[in-house]
Amino acid sequence: MSTPHALSPELALAAACALVDDQRLTQLLDHLLADRAIEWDRMLSMATYHGIEHVMHSRVESLRPGVMPASVRKELHARLRGAVALQAAQTRAACRVVQALDRGGVPAIVIKGAGVGHLLYAPHPEFRGSYDVDVVVAPQDLPAAEWLLGELGFELAWPAFEVSERLRPMLLKLANVFDFRDPRLDTTIELHARPTTNPHAFPVPFAELLDASIPVDTAEGPLRTLDGPINVAYLCHHALDSWVFRLKWFGDIARAEQRAGLPCDRYVAESAVSLPVEHARFTAQVLRRLEDEIAAQTAGTALRARPGRALGRVLASMEALTDISTERTVSRLPVDLADLLLKQALQPNLLAKAYNLLLFASDPRDVVTLRLGTRFAVLYGFAGPLLALSRYLRRKVAQPRAGRGAVLAGES
Repeated sequence: MSTPHALSPELALAAACALVDDQRLTQLLDHLLADRAIEWDRMLSMATYHGIEHVMHSRVESLRPGVMPASVRKELHARLRGAVALQAAQTRAACRVVQALDRGGVPAIVIKGAGVGHLLYAPHPEFRGSYDVDVVVAPQDLPAAEWLLGELGFELAWPAFEVSERLRPMLLKLANVFDFRDPRLDTTIELHARPTTNPHAFPVPFAELLDASIPVDTAEGPLRTLDGPINVAYLCHHALDSWVFRLKWFGDIARAEQRAGLPCDRYVAESAVSLPVEHARFTAQVLRRLEDEIAAQTAGTALRARPGRALGRVLASMEALTDISTERTVSRLPVDLADLLLKQALQPNLLAKAYNLLLFASDPRDVVTLRLGTRFAVLYGFAGPLLALSRYLRRKVAQPRAGRGAVLAGES
C-alpha cells in the first residue's frame, strides 16, 4: 500500500454499505457520492466480489434513489430475482435436512450463510448470498448424518476418493467437511464434523454450540443457527481463515455487533463460555480501520498512521478483487506463506499452531496414499510436500506441453 489512506471511492462506499448502521450511512452517503469519481462498473464488480451487491443496492437506493446509473440498477434488479430464488431453495433444503436429522436423533445447526441470513439480514435473507448450506453435527453423529442425507437423495460429492473405516479418523484430522449434493435440485450441503478444520483454533464442543443455538423463523419453518458470543467468535474466525477477505463476512460481524451492542472483541471476551479471542481482536482492528478509512474519505483527508503489515495486507486484498484458485500453484506459494503467517499469528496456542502447519503441509488425499493412522499424523506433515511434488510431476507429464500449469497440490 503506497499511502496510509488507501481505500478507493468504490471500496469506501462498499464498506460503508456493508458495515455501518442506517443513521451513520445517511450521514456518510452524500460525502461518499458527492464530487467522487465513482466508477459504477467497478463499483458493481467490487460489490459482487465482496458478496454485498444486494445490500449496497438496497441501502443506496433507499437513501439516494436514482443515484446509480440505470444500467447498474437494471443489472442488480435482475440478479436479485435470482438471489431470491436461490435463497428460497437453500432455506427449503436446510430446513428439510435439519428436520430429517432431528427426526433421526441427530441434532444439527446451520452455520454461516443460510443461518446468518435469517438471523442478521431478516426480512431480506437473500441479501446474504451463499453457494451452499453449511450444517454442523457432533463428530460421533457424522455417520448417522451421512446415512440420513443419503436417504433424502443427497449424493456424496467430496471426498471423491474411497477411504476405509480404519483410515477415516485420519481423514477427519485433515478435513472437517463432507459435501453432499442433491442432483435433482442442484443443492449442496456441506456437512461439518466440527465448525473449523483446526479443532484447536476454535475448541468449542458441539454441546456448547448446541446450547448457543436458537431457532429462527423462515418460510419453511424454524431453522436452528448459532447466536451470541460463540457465533461472533466463529464468524471472526471464518472471516480471517480464508485465502481472501470478503466484506460480506465482516458485514455479518458488524450486524452481530449492532445486535449485541458491543464490539466483537469485547463481546467474545466477556462470554460466559471460554472462547479464543485472537481472531475477534484482529477482526475488531479490521472493522475500526475500515471505519476510519471511510471517515477519511468523507473528510477528504488521509490517515496519518499506516496500517500494520497484516492489516495492510487484508485491506489490499479487499481492494485487489483477486480470486485465488482452490488449486495451489508454485506461483502462489508466496501468497500461501503470507496467509500461513497471518493464521499462525492468530492461533490461541502452540497446539493450534502445530495443527495449522500439519494442514498446510498435507492434503486429505495423502490418507489414501500413506495409509497410516492417526498415531502417525506427524508423518503426514513431513511427507505432504513430497506427495504434492509427486502429484505435480505426474500431472505435468500427463498434460500437453503447451498447456502445462504449475499445479502443486489441490485444496478442498
